[in-house]
Amino acid sequence: MEKYLLRRSVHLCFSGEQVVFLDLHRDRYLARNIEQVRALTCWVQGWPRATASTNNLPSEDSAANVIRLMTAENLLTSDPSAGKVAALPSVPQPRATLTVRHPASSPRIRIRHVAVFMRALLLSTIQLRCLGIERAVRAVTNRRAIHRARSHLLDIPAAAALVNIYQRLRLFTYSSRDACLFDSLTLIHFLAAFDVCPQWIFGVETAPFAAHCWVQHGEVTFNDSVEHACIYTPILAA
Repeated sequence: MEKYLLRRSVHLCFSGEQVVFLDLHRDRYLARNIEQVRALTCWVQGWPRATASTNNLPSEDSAANVIRLMTAENLLTSDPSAGKVAALPSVPQPRATLTVRHPASSPRIRIRHVAVFMRALLLSTIQLRCLGIERAVRAVTNRRAIHRARSHLLDIPAAAALVNIYQRLRLFTYSSRDACLFDSLTLIHFLAAFDVCPQWIFGVETAPFAAHCWVQHGEVTFNDSVEHACIYTPILAA
């Protein structure tokens, strides 16, 4: 049987006894029991060996049935131009939350901050409502690649000051409660205007199932607590 690839829009992680897939193109999550997909160890390029021991793997016929089903679900492909080697995201365990100054010592909000914030709000709204999550993630990923190519180092104190300003401006527009996707994307756009480009992390938990996202650089979270972010297993880092 020929080797298969993960579709380019699909990301995966292991959470408990589940393998979770995020299909950005269709904006959906799918979960499979590890036992159901352990045949992929031998037939999908780069498939993590942690799913099962290579001993007593399912027969080729059983593997073919699993692959046929997952190909029909647009998770796998045999076309190199449409696929990629399967890999788990590499995300450091969060260990600290960005320290934002007390309001009494907060940096001054200037006209440029307000203009950038409003632009970030508009851009996030257009991307999520009109263009879709896949294009939003691609834009963030491409921008970070350009940023890394310039060898820019992220200035944590400067980032903390900007996040402080962002949070104060956000109070006048929307609540971040139950809005992690919109809040994280808007914060990323706001920071990028000042040449600060942290990662956009997506995570899941499976007992019960829940999805979440936040902004992080290294081991530092920008808009979430360490305790809350650590509940989730990263599935995508943009």
